[in-house]
Amino acid sequence: MKRISCRDLLEGGPPDDDAAVEGAELTRLYWTVKQREKDLARRERYWASVHDALGNAYQELEQRAHELQALREELVEVNAGLEKRVAEQVAEIMQRAGEIDALSVQLKQQVRDRSRELRLALDRAGSSDAEAPSLASGAVVGGRARIISKLGDGAMGSVYEAEDLLTGRPVAIKLLRAADRDALRRFVAEADAASAVHHPAIVRTLHVDVAEDGTLYQLMELVRGVTLRRFASAARVRIGEAARIGASIAGALSAAHAQGVVHRDIKPENVLLSADAPGVRVLDFGIAKHLAAGSDGETQRPHPVVGTPGYMSPDQIRPSGATTPAADVYSLGVVLFELIAGRRPFMRPRVEDVLVAHLYAPPPALGGPPELASIVGACLEKQPSARPTATELEARLGAYADGVDAPSADAIGRTSAELVEAAAARESGPSSGA
Repeated sequence: MKRISCRDLLEGGPPDDDAAVEGAELTRLYWTVKQREKDLARRERYWASVHDALGNAYQELEQRAHELQALREELVEVNAGLEKRVAEQVAEIMQRAGEIDALSVQLKQQVRDRSRELRLALDRAGSSDAEAPSLASGAVVGGRARIISKLGDGAMGSVYEAEDLLTGRPVAIKLLRAADRDALRRFVAEADAASAVHHPAIVRTLHVDVAEDGTLYQLMELVRGVTLRRFASAARVRIGEAARIGASIAGALSAAHAQGVVHRDIKPENVLLSADAPGVRVLDFGIAKHLAAGSDGETQRPHPVVGTPGYMSPDQIRPSGATTPAADVYSLGVVLFELIAGRRPFMRPRVEDVLVAHLYAPPPALGGPPELASIVGACLEKQPSARPTATELEARLGAYADGVDAPSADAIGRTSAELVEAAAARESGPSSGA
């Protein structure tokens, strides 16, 4: 018998019939075969896992393909729906455009008709000597407002609290008292000027119209509060409060000037302190004026001098002068001087002397902080060009108020009514039944 090695048996050709593996070679052959069986099993497991992974990947790709196809079909459907809706909206817009064009024609005709009615009503009112009647609670004016109570009387008419029948909100309504044409002109000018300016510190005009009986009325924003005059009379205004109030007024004037409107009658009676934000409000544009376009900010005045003498600027007083935004800055300077010093800069027994002092007399020295006195002094310059703008004044006064930790305008407005009520209680004294 011929012996062969394990290597010859595994790596060589077929063995002879009488070949045999014995002893250690047989053991080596056994373990070699076992190891190769293990390698073969491991490879089978590997390729089985590869086969499973490829199968899973294929199934996932098939699933993704189905999902993408479904998404594509859904997008096609959505796109078709969008195209349909866009087409419907375009058709609706075209229809609405036609309706708006037709409505515009109708509105233009209504405006022309209403303008004729307004002119006729103003002519009737201007030719009548009758004053506006005192209205009782519940009376309806012009089909627009229901009277609640009377608030007071102004320079040109009576002011009532009312309900706006269009919105259901409380409003203030001013009814023209005098019926002369100059009063009519001023009344309409006030509404026109106030409605041209949108600023939180300016009381807004909501509506102006003529009632059936020819009464001219103005609906305004209802603001509850006390005038700066009453506030200053009830308690000494602190330096920081004066600066903060002045900054708020200057901010309102800046907005008005930007719209080409000059107030021309800034004084404590025309400033309201309110518990509602922004705390300080500017009232009464009764003699306000629009600046003429192309006049470099000036409007020549062909009419008599207008304003309150104690607060009028030199440029308002001069017959040949011009009304500019600087006139409001001067008047605000007078108000600030009065708040700080407790009196106006020019106090004279006769009105004529007051006007002359505004024209030629230097303002007296203002006590208090030099920085604030310098700001007020700049406002009281005789030449309009030497005064700061309302915008500059707002910034300077606001910075000063911030520097001295002055309360906000809202806070001043909230405490103003309490101070006025406390002062009134002190003046009335204890009741007899106490």
